[in-house]
Amino acid sequence: MRPSFAAIVAAFFIAMGLDLEPVRFTLKAVPVSLLAVGVFLTEPRTRFRRLVALGLLFGAIGDFEFGVFEVMLGAFLVSHVIYIAAIVGIDRTPKLLLAVPYLAVGVGLTVFLAEGAGDQLIPVAIYALVISVMGWRAAALVGELEAAVAYPLAVGAAFFIISDALLAINRFHTDLPASDWLIMVPYLAAQGLIALGAVRCRAE
Repeated sequence: MRPSFAAIVAAFFIAMGLDLEPVRFTLKAVPVSLLAVGVFLTEPRTRFRRLVALGLLFGAIGDFEFGVFEVMLGAFLVSHVIYIAAIVGIDRTPKLLLAVPYLAVGVGLTVFLAEGAGDQLIPVAIYALVISVMGWRAAALVGELEAAVAYPLAVGAAFFIISDALLAINRFHTDLPASDWLIMVPYLAAQGLIALGAVRCRAE
């Protein structure tokens, strides 16, 4: 899984750098699809791994450029809800204080984007809340699970928040320079780290 994922990611970024749009379009959903298959096939097929694989699958669906923002947003929203269910299934330690910075980021980003989001503000706000919860629950694993599992999941979730925040700013507020790179690099790192954490996790 890892060599294939790395090779496809490299090919995708080369296509993006050379502005080979048909190749970039064709490859965009492939890396996360490979991760989904790899996590699903990892033995034993625990509930946690199956859920993470399903979350990755919805991420791959979101990667397809249907041309409809709401479709992409919905696919990733479902993905994050599944990730939350997977994480809560292996650890429910509250760590409520840890939720504060994550929720602050979600609320702050929503307020920042309010004017530009217009009639899409409510789905954007819901999405920001859900991904903030996902980041909090992943971060709460640190100290509860072994570091080789907890840190990839927590850092992966943080990268996901960064990527989505940049995507939202680019869409609703300011055109960012090199936006594709700013969004896709942390996004693919996020999905790769989440998959790595799932493969390493021995929890049911």
